[in-house]
Amino acid sequence: MEYPYISLEESRKFGVFELFGLAFNIFKENLSLSLPSLISSGTQALQSLIVVFALLYIVETYPDLTAFEDILTGNITGSLLIPEALRLLAVIIKFFFIGVFITTVLRNLFYSAFLYPYAYRLLKGEKISFFKCWNESIIFIRKLVPAVLVVEGISTGIPIIVASLIIDKFLELARIGLISNFEAGLKNEEVLILITAILALLIVVAIFTVVAHFIFIFVYQIIIVEKLDLLSALAKSLILALKNFVNLIIYGFLEITLLIIILLVSSIFQLLHMEISEILQFVLLTILSPIFSVVLLGIYLQATGIPIRYEPRREYSLTEVFLKKLNQGLSYLKNYLRFPNLKFIISTIAVYFLGFFLGLEYSKGPLGELLSILLRPREAGFNIQNFPYFYAFSGIFAHNWLVSFLTAFSGILYFPLPLANCLFNGVLVGTVFGLVSPFEFAVAVLPHGFIEIPSFIIATSLGVKLGVYILLDKEKAGVVSREVIYVLIGLAPFFLISALIEALLTPLLLKFMGMM
Repeated sequence: MEYPYISLEESRKFGVFELFGLAFNIFKENLSLSLPSLISSGTQALQSLIVVFALLYIVETYPDLTAFEDILTGNITGSLLIPEALRLLAVIIKFFFIGVFITTVLRNLFYSAFLYPYAYRLLKGEKISFFKCWNESIIFIRKLVPAVLVVEGISTGIPIIVASLIIDKFLELARIGLISNFEAGLKNEEVLILITAILALLIVVAIFTVVAHFIFIFVYQIIIVEKLDLLSALAKSLILALKNFVNLIIYGFLEITLLIIILLVSSIFQLLHMEISEILQFVLLTILSPIFSVVLLGIYLQATGIPIRYEPRREYSLTEVFLKKLNQGLSYLKNYLRFPNLKFIISTIAVYFLGFFLGLEYSKGPLGELLSILLRPREAGFNIQNFPYFYAFSGIFAHNWLVSFLTAFSGILYFPLPLANCLFNGVLVGTVFGLVSPFEFAVAVLPHGFIEIPSFIIATSLGVKLGVYILLDKEKAGVVSREVIYVLIGLAPFFLISALIEALLTPLLLKFMGMM
Protein backbone atom coordinates (compact mmCIF):
# COMPACT_ATOMS: atom_id res chain seq x y z
CA MET A 1 0.00 0.00 0.00
CA GLU A 2 1.51 3.36 -1.06
CA TYR A 3 0.91 6.33 1.18
CA PRO A 4 -0.01 9.72 -0.33
CA TYR A 5 2.74 12.27 -0.84
CA ILE A 6 2.37 15.93 0.05
CA SER A 7 4.59 18.27 -1.94
CA LEU A 8 6.34 20.52 0.54
CA GLU A 9 9.66 22.25 0.76
CA GLU A 10 10.52 20.00 3.74
CA SER A 11 11.12 17.08 1.34
CA ARG A 12 14.83 18.03 1.22
CA LYS A 13 17.42 15.83 2.96
CA PHE A 14 17.97 16.32 6.67
CA GLY A 15 21.18 15.83 8.62
CA VAL A 16 21.13 13.76 11.82
CA PHE A 17 20.93 16.80 14.10
CA GLU A 18 18.19 18.31 11.92
CA LEU A 19 16.30 15.02 12.17
CA PHE A 20 16.41 15.29 15.97
CA GLY A 21 14.92 18.77 15.75
CA LEU A 22 12.25 17.54 13.34
CA ALA A 23 11.50 14.48 15.50
CA PHE A 24 11.10 16.67 18.58
CA ASN A 25 8.63 18.94 16.75
CA ILE A 26 6.69 15.92 15.45
CA PHE A 27 6.54 14.53 18.97
CA LYS A 28 5.25 17.83 20.39
CA GLU A 29 2.45 17.86 17.82
CA ASN A 30 1.72 14.13 18.14
CA LEU A 31 2.11 13.12 21.78
CA SER A 32 0.50 9.79 20.92
CA LEU A 33 3.96 8.75 19.64
CA SER A 34 4.62 7.84 23.28
CA LEU A 35 1.82 5.24 23.21
CA PRO A 36 3.83 2.44 21.50
CA SER A 37 6.37 2.67 24.35
CA LEU A 38 3.64 2.45 26.96
CA ILE A 39 1.87 -0.39 25.13
CA SER A 40 5.08 -2.40 24.75
CA SER A 41 5.84 -1.88 28.45
CA GLY A 42 2.91 -4.22 29.11
CA THR A 43 5.16 -7.12 28.12
CA GLN A 44 7.06 -6.58 31.38
CA ALA A 45 4.14 -8.26 33.13
CA LEU A 46 5.75 -11.53 32.01
CA GLN A 47 8.85 -10.51 33.94
CA SER A 48 6.70 -10.24 37.07
CA LEU A 49 5.49 -13.80 36.51
CA ILE A 50 9.07 -14.98 36.06
CA VAL A 51 9.94 -13.29 39.37
CA VAL A 52 7.05 -15.19 41.01
CA PHE A 53 8.32 -18.50 39.60
CA ALA A 54 11.83 -17.62 40.77
CA LEU A 55 10.59 -16.91 44.31
CA LEU A 56 8.58 -20.14 44.41
CA TYR A 57 11.56 -22.12 43.12
CA ILE A 58 13.84 -20.57 45.76
CA VAL A 59 11.31 -21.29 48.53
CA GLU A 60 10.92 -24.94 47.45
CA THR A 61 14.61 -25.61 46.77
CA TYR A 62 16.40 -23.60 49.46
CA PRO A 63 14.62 -23.89 52.83
CA ASP A 64 17.45 -21.95 54.54
CA LEU A 65 17.17 -18.40 53.16
CA THR A 66 20.20 -16.94 54.96
CA ALA A 67 22.28 -16.95 51.78
CA PHE A 68 19.46 -15.24 49.86
CA GLU A 69 19.31 -12.50 52.50
CA ASP A 70 23.08 -11.96 52.19
CA ILE A 71 22.79 -11.65 48.40
CA LEU A 72 19.94 -9.12 48.66
CA THR A 73 21.72 -6.97 51.24
CA GLY A 74 25.00 -7.04 49.30
CA ASN A 75 26.80 -8.86 52.12
CA ILE A 76 28.12 -11.61 49.85
CA THR A 77 31.88 -11.57 50.48
CA GLY A 78 31.54 -14.27 53.08
CA SER A 79 28.66 -15.98 51.33
CA LEU A 80 30.79 -16.59 48.26
CA LEU A 81 32.59 -19.21 50.33
CA ILE A 82 29.31 -21.08 50.85
CA PRO A 83 28.39 -23.47 47.99
CA GLU A 84 24.69 -23.03 48.81
CA ALA A 85 24.91 -19.26 48.22
CA LEU A 86 26.76 -19.76 44.94
CA ARG A 87 24.14 -22.20 43.69
CA LEU A 88 21.38 -19.76 44.66
CA LEU A 89 23.18 -16.91 42.90
CA ALA A 90 23.44 -19.03 39.73
CA VAL A 91 19.68 -19.72 39.84
CA ILE A 92 18.85 -16.02 40.29
CA ILE A 93 21.10 -15.09 37.33
CA LYS A 94 19.43 -17.70 35.09
CA PHE A 95 15.94 -16.44 35.92
CA PHE A 96 17.14 -12.87 35.32
CA PHE A 97 18.54 -13.71 31.88
CA ILE A 98 15.38 -15.60 30.87
CA GLY A 99 13.25 -12.63 31.89
CA VAL A 100 15.47 -10.17 30.02
CA PHE A 101 15.35 -12.16 26.78
CA ILE A 102 11.58 -12.81 26.77
CA THR A 103 10.79 -9.21 27.67
CA THR A 104 13.22 -7.84 25.06
CA VAL A 105 11.70 -9.95 22.27
CA LEU A 106 8.10 -9.03 23.09
CA ARG A 107 8.84 -5.37 23.80
CA ASN A 108 10.64 -4.87 20.47
CA LEU A 109 7.90 -6.76 18.63
CA PHE A 110 5.05 -4.60 19.92
CA TYR A 111 7.05 -1.37 19.95
CA SER A 112 8.10 -1.72 16.29
CA ALA A 113 4.66 -2.88 15.12
CA PHE A 114 2.88 0.07 16.75
CA LEU A 115 5.41 2.88 16.34
CA TYR A 116 6.89 2.58 12.84
CA PRO A 117 3.65 2.40 10.78
CA TYR A 118 2.33 5.47 12.61
CA ALA A 119 5.63 7.40 12.49
CA TYR A 120 6.04 6.54 8.79
CA ARG A 121 2.66 8.04 7.95
CA LEU A 122 3.51 11.19 9.92
CA LEU A 123 6.86 11.60 8.15
CA LYS A 124 5.08 11.18 4.81
CA GLY A 125 2.88 14.15 5.65
CA GLU A 126 -0.36 12.38 6.59
CA LYS A 127 -2.63 13.78 9.27
CA ILE A 128 -3.64 10.61 11.06
CA SER A 129 -4.56 9.43 14.53
CA PHE A 130 -2.57 6.67 16.22
CA PHE A 131 -5.71 4.62 16.73
CA LYS A 132 -6.46 4.61 12.99
CA CYS A 133 -3.21 2.68 12.54
CA TRP A 134 -4.23 0.08 15.15
CA ASN A 135 -5.52 -2.64 12.79
CA GLU A 136 -2.52 -2.17 10.50
CA SER A 137 -0.19 -2.54 13.49
CA ILE A 138 -1.92 -5.78 14.55
CA ILE A 139 -1.20 -7.18 11.06
CA PHE A 140 2.45 -6.14 11.36
CA ILE A 141 2.76 -7.96 14.70
CA ARG A 142 2.26 -11.27 12.88
CA LYS A 143 4.62 -10.27 10.06
CA LEU A 144 7.36 -9.15 12.46
CA VAL A 145 7.39 -12.27 14.66
CA PRO A 146 9.98 -14.23 12.55
CA ALA A 147 12.14 -11.11 12.16
CA VAL A 148 12.11 -10.32 15.88
CA LEU A 149 12.94 -13.93 16.81
CA VAL A 150 15.89 -13.99 14.39
CA VAL A 151 17.20 -10.49 15.14
CA GLU A 152 16.80 -10.64 18.92
CA GLY A 153 17.85 -14.29 19.01
CA ILE A 154 21.18 -13.36 17.43
CA SER A 155 21.77 -9.89 18.91
CA THR A 156 20.37 -10.59 22.40
CA GLY A 157 19.81 -14.34 22.84
CA ILE A 158 23.30 -15.54 21.86
CA PRO A 159 25.11 -12.95 24.06
CA ILE A 160 22.82 -13.84 26.99
CA ILE A 161 23.48 -17.58 26.59
CA VAL A 162 27.25 -17.05 26.35
CA ALA A 163 27.30 -14.62 29.29
CA SER A 164 25.18 -17.04 31.33
CA LEU A 165 27.54 -19.94 30.57
CA ILE A 166 30.59 -17.84 31.47
CA ILE A 167 29.14 -16.69 34.78
CA ASP A 168 27.85 -20.19 35.54
CA LYS A 169 31.30 -21.67 34.91
CA PHE A 170 32.90 -19.06 37.13
CA LEU A 171 30.47 -19.82 39.97
CA GLU A 172 30.99 -23.56 39.48
CA LEU A 173 34.77 -23.14 39.77
CA ALA A 174 34.23 -21.03 42.86
CA ARG A 175 32.03 -23.75 44.35
CA ILE A 176 34.53 -26.54 43.85
CA GLY A 177 37.23 -24.56 45.57
CA LEU A 178 39.36 -23.06 42.80
CA ILE A 179 38.73 -19.73 44.50
CA SER A 180 39.07 -20.69 48.14
CA ASN A 181 39.36 -17.13 49.36
CA PHE A 182 37.74 -14.48 47.18
CA GLU A 183 39.80 -11.50 48.37
CA ALA A 184 43.17 -13.16 48.96
CA GLY A 185 42.72 -15.25 45.84
CA LEU A 186 43.05 -12.18 43.63
CA LYS A 187 46.81 -12.35 44.23
CA ASN A 188 46.93 -15.88 42.95
CA GLU A 189 48.22 -16.04 39.36
CA GLU A 190 45.77 -18.77 38.40
CA VAL A 191 42.80 -16.76 39.59
CA LEU A 192 44.01 -13.59 37.87
CA ILE A 193 44.28 -15.48 34.57
CA LEU A 194 40.78 -16.87 35.06
CA ILE A 195 39.27 -13.47 35.83
CA THR A 196 41.13 -11.87 32.89
CA ALA A 197 39.83 -14.57 30.55
CA ILE A 198 36.27 -14.09 31.80
CA LEU A 199 36.48 -10.31 31.36
CA ALA A 200 37.94 -10.76 27.85
CA LEU A 201 35.10 -13.11 26.90
CA LEU A 202 32.50 -10.68 28.26
CA ILE A 203 34.09 -7.86 26.22
CA VAL A 204 33.91 -10.06 23.09
CA VAL A 205 30.23 -10.74 23.87
CA ALA A 206 29.59 -7.00 24.25
CA ILE A 207 31.31 -6.25 20.92
CA PHE A 208 29.30 -9.01 19.21
CA THR A 209 26.08 -7.50 20.61
CA VAL A 210 26.93 -4.01 19.30
CA VAL A 211 27.88 -5.33 15.84
CA ALA A 212 24.71 -7.45 15.62
CA HIS A 213 22.50 -4.51 16.55
CA PHE A 214 24.31 -2.38 13.95
CA ILE A 215 23.79 -4.95 11.18
CA PHE A 216 20.10 -5.46 11.99
CA ILE A 217 19.27 -1.84 12.79
CA PHE A 218 16.89 -1.30 9.83
CA VAL A 219 15.26 -4.76 9.58
CA TYR A 220 11.95 -3.83 11.22
CA GLN A 221 11.62 -0.57 9.27
CA ILE A 222 12.30 -2.36 5.96
CA ILE A 223 9.63 -5.01 6.62
CA ILE A 224 7.06 -2.36 7.59
CA VAL A 225 7.79 0.24 4.89
CA GLU A 226 8.88 -1.91 1.93
CA LYS A 227 7.15 -5.15 3.00
CA LEU A 228 10.16 -7.28 2.02
CA ASP A 229 10.64 -10.85 3.21
CA LEU A 230 12.96 -11.57 6.14
CA LEU A 231 16.09 -12.60 4.18
CA SER A 232 15.82 -9.59 1.86
CA ALA A 233 15.30 -7.30 4.86
CA LEU A 234 18.37 -8.72 6.64
CA ALA A 235 20.54 -8.23 3.54
CA LYS A 236 19.26 -4.72 2.84
CA SER A 237 19.70 -3.70 6.49
CA LEU A 238 23.38 -4.66 6.33
CA ILE A 239 23.89 -2.68 3.09
CA LEU A 240 22.08 0.41 4.39
CA ALA A 241 23.90 0.24 7.74
CA LEU A 242 27.28 0.26 5.96
CA LYS A 243 26.22 3.09 3.62
CA ASN A 244 25.01 5.18 6.56
CA PHE A 245 27.88 4.29 8.88
CA VAL A 246 28.68 7.91 9.83
CA ASN A 247 25.06 8.86 10.52
CA LEU A 248 24.54 5.74 12.63
CA ILE A 249 27.75 6.41 14.58
CA ILE A 250 26.49 9.93 15.37
CA TYR A 251 23.08 8.51 16.28
CA GLY A 252 24.61 5.82 18.51
CA PHE A 253 26.98 8.31 20.14
CA LEU A 254 24.08 10.63 21.02
CA GLU A 255 22.02 7.71 22.35
CA ILE A 256 24.86 6.38 24.52
CA THR A 257 25.74 9.88 25.73
CA LEU A 258 22.15 10.49 26.77
CA LEU A 259 21.97 7.16 28.63
CA ILE A 260 25.25 7.94 30.43
CA ILE A 261 23.91 11.36 31.44
CA ILE A 262 20.71 9.75 32.76
CA LEU A 263 22.72 7.17 34.74
CA LEU A 264 25.02 9.88 36.15
CA VAL A 265 22.09 12.08 37.17
CA SER A 266 20.36 9.10 38.79
CA SER A 267 23.58 8.13 40.62
CA ILE A 268 24.17 11.68 41.87
CA PHE A 269 20.64 11.89 43.25
CA GLN A 270 21.06 8.45 44.87
CA LEU A 271 24.17 9.72 46.66
CA LEU A 272 21.99 12.51 48.02
CA HIS A 273 19.36 9.93 49.07
CA MET A 274 17.02 11.05 46.26
CA GLU A 275 15.62 8.16 44.22
CA ILE A 276 14.48 9.53 40.83
CA SER A 277 14.99 6.43 38.68
CA GLU A 278 11.21 6.01 38.22
CA ILE A 279 10.90 9.60 36.97
CA LEU A 280 13.82 9.13 34.56
CA GLN A 281 12.36 5.83 33.35
CA PHE A 282 9.06 7.57 32.64
CA VAL A 283 10.82 10.35 30.67
CA LEU A 284 12.95 7.84 28.76
CA LEU A 285 9.95 5.65 27.95
CA THR A 286 7.45 8.31 26.92
CA ILE A 287 9.61 11.05 25.36
CA LEU A 288 13.17 10.13 24.46
CA SER A 289 12.55 6.62 23.10
CA PRO A 290 9.97 7.68 20.45
CA ILE A 291 12.05 10.70 19.42
CA PHE A 292 15.14 8.53 18.82
CA SER A 293 13.03 5.98 16.93
CA VAL A 294 11.60 8.68 14.63
CA VAL A 295 15.16 9.87 13.93
CA LEU A 296 16.24 6.31 13.06
CA LEU A 297 13.24 5.93 10.76
CA GLY A 298 14.16 9.26 9.14
CA ILE A 299 17.72 8.04 8.50
CA TYR A 300 16.34 4.88 6.89
CA LEU A 301 13.78 6.73 4.71
CA GLN A 302 16.41 9.12 3.36
CA ALA A 303 18.84 6.25 2.76
CA THR A 304 16.24 4.55 0.54
CA GLY A 305 15.34 7.75 -1.29
CA ILE A 306 11.91 8.20 0.33
CA PRO A 307 11.44 11.93 0.99
CA ILE A 308 10.34 13.27 4.36
CA ARG A 309 7.36 15.56 3.82
CA TYR A 310 6.10 16.64 7.20
CA GLU A 311 3.94 19.75 7.40
CA PRO A 312 4.01 21.54 10.78
CA ARG A 313 0.61 22.17 12.30
CA ARG A 314 -0.68 24.84 14.65
CA GLU A 315 1.17 24.51 17.93
CA TYR A 316 -0.77 24.07 21.15
CA SER A 317 0.74 24.81 24.53
CA LEU A 318 1.45 21.83 26.76
CA THR A 319 -1.09 23.23 29.23
CA GLU A 320 -3.83 23.23 26.56
CA VAL A 321 -2.98 19.68 25.49
CA PHE A 322 -2.78 18.48 29.11
CA LEU A 323 -6.15 19.94 30.13
CA LYS A 324 -7.84 18.68 26.96
CA LYS A 325 -6.55 15.12 27.40
CA LEU A 326 -7.28 15.12 31.13
CA ASN A 327 -10.90 16.17 30.55
CA GLN A 328 -11.27 13.46 27.91
CA GLY A 329 -9.68 10.93 30.28
CA LEU A 330 -12.04 11.76 33.14
CA SER A 331 -15.00 11.51 30.75
CA TYR A 332 -13.83 8.08 29.52
CA LEU A 333 -13.30 6.94 33.13
CA LYS A 334 -16.85 7.97 34.07
CA ASN A 335 -18.27 6.12 31.06
CA TYR A 336 -16.16 3.04 31.78
CA LEU A 337 -17.65 2.64 35.26
CA ARG A 338 -20.98 1.50 33.85
CA PHE A 339 -22.89 -1.76 33.66
CA PRO A 340 -21.38 -3.20 30.39
CA ASN A 341 -17.91 -3.17 31.96
CA LEU A 342 -18.91 -4.50 35.39
CA LYS A 343 -18.06 -8.07 34.39
CA PHE A 344 -14.42 -7.06 33.80
CA ILE A 345 -14.21 -5.06 37.03
CA ILE A 346 -15.90 -7.71 39.21
CA SER A 347 -13.73 -10.52 37.83
CA THR A 348 -10.64 -8.43 38.57
CA ILE A 349 -11.79 -7.70 42.13
CA ALA A 350 -12.42 -11.44 42.69
CA VAL A 351 -8.92 -12.34 41.46
CA TYR A 352 -7.33 -9.61 43.59
CA PHE A 353 -9.01 -10.83 46.78
CA LEU A 354 -8.19 -14.43 45.90
CA GLY A 355 -4.56 -13.34 45.77
CA PHE A 356 -4.95 -11.46 49.05
CA PHE A 357 -6.24 -14.53 50.92
CA LEU A 358 -3.57 -16.72 49.31
CA GLY A 359 -1.01 -14.19 50.53
CA LEU A 360 -2.40 -14.43 54.06
CA GLU A 361 -1.86 -18.19 53.94
CA TYR A 362 1.60 -17.92 52.35
CA SER A 363 2.73 -15.42 55.01
CA LYS A 364 2.81 -18.29 57.53
CA GLY A 365 5.28 -20.33 55.49
CA PRO A 366 8.63 -19.99 53.66
CA LEU A 367 7.21 -17.43 51.20
CA GLY A 368 6.38 -15.13 54.11
CA GLU A 369 9.95 -15.47 55.35
CA LEU A 370 11.24 -14.69 51.86
CA LEU A 371 9.04 -11.61 51.46
CA SER A 372 9.98 -10.41 54.94
CA ILE A 373 13.60 -10.41 53.69
CA LEU A 374 12.61 -8.50 50.54
CA LEU A 375 10.60 -5.94 52.52
CA ARG A 376 13.15 -5.49 55.31
CA PRO A 377 14.77 -2.02 55.23
CA ARG A 378 18.48 -2.10 54.45
CA GLU A 379 20.88 -0.45 56.85
CA ALA A 380 22.64 1.54 54.13
CA GLY A 381 19.60 2.00 51.94
CA PHE A 382 16.86 4.53 51.51
CA ASN A 383 16.03 6.78 54.46
CA ILE A 384 12.65 8.43 53.99
CA GLN A 385 13.43 11.11 56.57
CA ASN A 386 16.22 12.45 54.31
CA PHE A 387 14.15 12.10 51.15
CA PRO A 388 12.80 15.35 49.62
CA TYR A 389 9.03 15.09 49.42
CA PHE A 390 8.86 16.22 45.77
CA TYR A 391 11.11 13.38 44.60
CA ALA A 392 9.30 10.89 46.84
CA PHE A 393 5.85 11.76 45.58
CA SER A 394 6.86 12.17 41.91
CA GLY A 395 8.79 8.89 41.95
CA ILE A 396 5.87 7.02 43.53
CA PHE A 397 3.42 8.58 41.07
CA ALA A 398 5.60 7.72 38.05
CA HIS A 399 6.02 4.14 39.30
CA ASN A 400 2.33 3.53 40.04
CA TRP A 401 1.09 5.07 36.81
CA LEU A 402 3.63 3.11 34.76
CA VAL A 403 2.56 -0.09 36.53
CA SER A 404 -1.05 0.70 35.60
CA PHE A 405 -0.03 1.03 31.92
CA LEU A 406 2.04 -2.14 32.17
CA THR A 407 -0.86 -4.10 33.63
CA ALA A 408 -3.52 -2.71 31.29
CA PHE A 409 -1.51 -3.30 28.12
CA SER A 410 -0.30 -6.74 29.18
CA GLY A 411 -3.76 -7.71 27.90
CA ILE A 412 -2.42 -7.27 24.38
CA LEU A 413 -0.57 -10.58 24.84
CA TYR A 414 -3.42 -12.60 26.35
CA PHE A 415 -6.26 -11.56 28.66
CA PRO A 416 -5.31 -13.85 31.63
CA LEU A 417 -1.96 -12.02 31.92
CA PRO A 418 -3.40 -8.87 33.59
CA LEU A 419 -5.31 -11.18 35.95
CA ALA A 420 -2.09 -13.06 36.77
CA ASN A 421 -0.38 -9.76 37.54
CA CYS A 422 -3.37 -8.74 39.65
CA LEU A 423 -3.26 -12.07 41.51
CA PHE A 424 0.44 -11.55 42.28
CA ASN A 425 -0.22 -8.04 43.62
CA GLY A 426 -3.01 -9.41 45.79
CA VAL A 427 -0.68 -12.13 47.11
CA LEU A 428 1.94 -9.49 47.90
CA VAL A 429 -0.50 -7.26 49.81
CA GLY A 430 -1.99 -10.28 51.60
CA THR A 431 1.44 -11.55 52.62
CA VAL A 432 2.40 -8.12 53.96
CA PHE A 433 -0.87 -8.03 55.91
CA GLY A 434 0.03 -11.39 57.41
CA LEU A 435 3.55 -10.26 58.36
CA VAL A 436 2.60 -7.08 60.24
CA SER A 437 -0.05 -6.22 62.79
CA PRO A 438 -3.44 -4.98 61.49
CA PHE A 439 -2.72 -1.59 63.09
CA GLU A 440 0.64 -1.26 61.30
CA PHE A 441 -0.99 -2.28 58.02
CA ALA A 442 -3.79 0.26 58.51
CA VAL A 443 -1.33 3.09 59.16
CA ALA A 444 1.25 2.21 56.49
CA VAL A 445 -0.92 0.93 53.62
CA LEU A 446 -4.58 1.89 53.91
CA PRO A 447 -4.34 5.72 53.61
CA HIS A 448 -2.91 5.58 50.09
CA GLY A 449 -4.13 2.04 49.33
CA PHE A 450 -7.74 3.19 49.68
CA ILE A 451 -7.25 5.11 46.40
CA GLU A 452 -4.38 3.21 44.79
CA ILE A 453 -5.85 -0.32 44.98
CA PRO A 454 -9.22 0.55 43.31
CA SER A 455 -7.31 2.50 40.62
CA PHE A 456 -5.06 -0.50 40.03
CA ILE A 457 -8.10 -2.82 39.83
CA ILE A 458 -9.70 -0.57 37.19
CA ALA A 459 -6.43 -0.55 35.20
CA THR A 460 -6.28 -4.35 35.41
CA SER A 461 -9.89 -4.70 34.26
CA LEU A 462 -8.99 -2.57 31.23
CA GLY A 463 -6.27 -5.09 30.39
CA VAL A 464 -8.76 -7.95 30.68
CA LYS A 465 -11.21 -6.16 28.38
CA LEU A 466 -8.48 -5.40 25.82
CA GLY A 467 -7.29 -9.02 25.88
CA VAL A 468 -10.83 -10.35 25.41
CA TYR A 469 -11.47 -8.08 22.43
CA ILE A 470 -8.13 -8.93 20.81
CA LEU A 471 -9.06 -12.60 21.16
CA LEU A 472 -12.74 -12.40 20.12
CA ASP A 473 -13.27 -9.16 18.17
CA LYS A 474 -10.07 -7.75 16.65
CA GLU A 475 -12.01 -5.16 14.61
CA LYS A 476 -13.11 -3.37 17.80
CA ALA A 477 -9.76 -3.80 19.60
CA GLY A 478 -8.55 -0.42 18.27
CA VAL A 479 -11.58 1.33 19.79
CA VAL A 480 -10.99 -0.49 23.10
CA SER A 481 -7.29 0.49 23.06
CA ARG A 482 -8.34 4.14 22.73
CA GLU A 483 -10.65 3.66 25.72
CA VAL A 484 -7.80 2.05 27.69
CA ILE A 485 -5.47 5.00 27.01
CA TYR A 486 -7.99 7.65 28.01
CA VAL A 487 -9.21 5.82 31.11
CA LEU A 488 -5.58 5.49 32.25
CA ILE A 489 -5.17 9.24 31.70
CA GLY A 490 -8.33 9.73 33.75
CA LEU A 491 -6.81 7.59 36.52
CA ALA A 492 -3.68 9.78 36.67
CA PRO A 493 -5.14 12.27 39.22
CA PHE A 494 -6.07 9.39 41.52
CA PHE A 495 -2.56 7.92 41.34
CA LEU A 496 -1.27 11.45 41.96
CA ILE A 497 -3.39 11.85 45.11
CA SER A 498 -2.33 8.37 46.27
CA ALA A 499 1.34 9.27 45.74
CA LEU A 500 0.93 12.52 47.69
CA ILE A 501 -0.60 10.61 50.61
CA GLU A 502 2.12 7.93 50.48
CA ALA A 503 4.96 10.47 50.29
CA LEU A 504 3.65 13.15 52.66
CA LEU A 505 1.01 11.75 55.01
CA THR A 506 2.17 8.15 55.53
CA PRO A 507 5.70 9.07 56.81
CA LEU A 508 4.16 11.57 59.23
CA LEU A 509 1.69 8.95 60.50
CA LEU A 510 4.45 6.37 60.89
CA LYS A 511 6.61 8.89 62.73
CA PHE A 512 3.73 9.95 64.98
CA MET A 513 2.95 6.32 65.83
CA GLY A 514 6.62 5.62 66.56
CA MET A 515 7.01 3.16 63.68
CA MET A 516 9.89 5.05 62.01
